[in-house]
Amino acid sequence: MAIRAQEPVADRAGTVSVGGVEVRPRRSRVLRQEGRLVYALLTPTLLVILFVVAYPFCSAVYLSLQNKMVGSPGRWVGFANYVELFHDDVFLRTAWNSVVYTVVAVALKFVLGLTMETGVPVSYAGSPTPAAGEVLNTHVIPKMIQRVLVENWDAAKKVSEIYVRHAKG
Repeated sequence: MAIRAQEPVADRAGTVSVGGVEVRPRRSRVLRQEGRLVYALLTPTLLVILFVVAYPFCSAVYLSLQNKMVGSPGRWVGFANYVELFHDDVFLRTAWNSVVYTVVAVALKFVLGLTMETGVPVSYAGSPTPAAGEVLNTHVIPKMIQRVLVENWDAAKKVSEIYVRHAKG
């Protein structure tokens, strides 16, 4: 649809100059109904997220600020649980081990994925398109590696047990 020079055109602010007066056009009824539809469709999802995620999280934070045993009423202690926790050497060692494990695992997955993506040729024999090679790289090969590791987990445990027995001597 071509715009004729005589028709008013809205500027960036959404106003139109009509007879020297700045007028902001009203939204059409269809757009207002569409806006209501958006909220009507999003409300159930937001409620589910609120009750499945937010309520348990807030409940856990509330419980963590109490000295409570199962079946008995709690006594409010505030941040004393956290102060005690951060003075416990076992917790600090465990938290540090978790951080190190997470960083190393993510770094290894990143390097392995990047190596596979750049180092392995995309077009495989028999693959109909280069996209099939991408699917193979990103989905199939990692699942195969995971399957091999899981199937050989018992063998790895046995090797570990033999090593421990040998070390005890």
